[in-house]
Amino acid sequence: MARAHLHRAITDSSGNVVPNTQVTVYEAGTNGLLVQQLYVNPTGSQVRTNPYTTSDGYVDFYLDRPQSVRVGLAVQGSPGTYVDDLSVLPPPENMVQAAHPFQVLNGSAPGLFLQSGQPGQAAWVDAGDLVNSKPSPLQQIYSYDFSGGTIEDLTIINAAGAAVVPTFMDVTVDPKPLGWEFFTSAIRLPVTSKISARTPLHTWSETGTVIFLYKVVTAQQGVGAAILHVKVDDDLLFVETPIVADLTNVWMIGYLDEIPLGSHRITIEHRPGIDLDSYVLLGPLRLQHGNNIPAHDHPGTAELSTRLGTGAEAAYARSTAVGAQARTLGVDATAFGYDSQAALNAVAAGALSRAGSEGVAIGCRATTTLTKTGGTAIGEDAVVADDAGIALGSTARAEGPNGIALGFGARAGTPVNAIAIGANAQALAQGSVALGQGAVVAVGHDYSMAIGSGVATTAARQARIGDSQTTVVIPGSFRQTGGNALFGGPSSLLGFYGNPGILRPRVLGSRGGNATLASLLTLLADMGLVEDGSTS
Repeated sequence: MARAHLHRAITDSSGNVVPNTQVTVYEAGTNGLLVQQLYVNPTGSQVRTNPYTTSDGYVDFYLDRPQSVRVGLAVQGSPGTYVDDLSVLPPPENMVQAAHPFQVLNGSAPGLFLQSGQPGQAAWVDAGDLVNSKPSPLQQIYSYDFSGGTIEDLTIINAAGAAVVPTFMDVTVDPKPLGWEFFTSAIRLPVTSKISARTPLHTWSETGTVIFLYKVVTAQQGVGAAILHVKVDDDLLFVETPIVADLTNVWMIGYLDEIPLGSHRITIEHRPGIDLDSYVLLGPLRLQHGNNIPAHDHPGTAELSTRLGTGAEAAYARSTAVGAQARTLGVDATAFGYDSQAALNAVAAGALSRAGSEGVAIGCRATTTLTKTGGTAIGEDAVVADDAGIALGSTARAEGPNGIALGFGARAGTPVNAIAIGANAQALAQGSVALGQGAVVAVGHDYSMAIGSGVATTAARQARIGDSQTTVVIPGSFRQTGGNALFGGPSSLLGFYGNPGILRPRVLGSRGGNATLASLLTLLADMGLVEDGSTS
């Protein structure tokens, strides 16, 4: 049995992969180390220690037996975190999930097929019983692999109908397409006359396909080369393999599909070329049925609607509900994912997602309030609570009308027209803007702006840019059109034309009865530029 495998990325709160993490694997629900051995690869004996350090930021190990585990993750200097109840499972192609209780009626043996005759029951059967009963989708009927120099019940005849003894060629070391490495021999079809390789009659209870491997060999790179002509029931269906100079002497895969229900014989004809060095090698031949899903639909209860999934509801025209408990709540709505809901003209994609009218919600639990209109929420737990809001990023929230929250944990509060951009930025007042990681415009600070990492406003109608260590540079001109232009406390510094700022100067000395000087000093003092300490 294939080894069970766990492969998960280790990420921080921003979604970045975290390398050099120590991984410890415990028995599920305990602090005891896992009893099973950890392996590096799906096969082989190379093992992992427990714990081990992953350099690439991925939990990646194999177990001989599937089970649930607890995984501890620790980066140097951190207390570590734990993830409980992770399932270590075999590859999907090695598993079957039953929809209800399942009983196998008999014992297995090498070469048998497990076939379900009715819901909840299955039996091991051989290929002959499988062909004459009801095979499951993608079930293989028969395979001719020629390994060991045998053609089993395949018949090879010449144009006169006489049986021909094939020549087997060892192709063990000959490079072959991925997925065909298992065989060691191919048939070399003679070059003297037309030769046919025929299968016995097989009953196809579903539409099916023939897949085969072949190589055309010629000394003249395609000129006068042999060709193959594959047919079903005397040209009911056929395909003539192409002869392209660049592909000559290279293994190629041929297909013959849409073989209908009924009993059919497959014939592969070899037609020799004019070059005596030209011949065909025929590799494995597989006959499959059930691999063509017939055209079908899953109509909902309204015109042109579609529903798929247990409890799914598509009760409005042109709506689509896919997933268990998925529901559409208006026309032209699309709900995709477990318990997703989409209103009029909306799209909800993700488990437990909700999209109000004309809205879009993408991500697990992404929500635009069903009673509101025009919202866009993208990201896990992203929320738009009012009309025309936008929340983009995991846990981003746009709570008021026209609110915009962009970034992990960003929040635009309930007042109208708030904008928060940056991880954990918060704009909680009407018409406010918070721009930068952790920037905050507090409740009541209407029409204020906080720009920079961690910047927070202190009053309404205020613009704060950066912190006390920030230098604001205006390359162009600066013009102030209303209110007082400059503010500062007694300890503020002020400089002009590139000079460093100084404290407000104190003017000393006597005015000597000069009225003009007295007036000038008074005006400068009233503006706050100087402190008048002069005497008359």
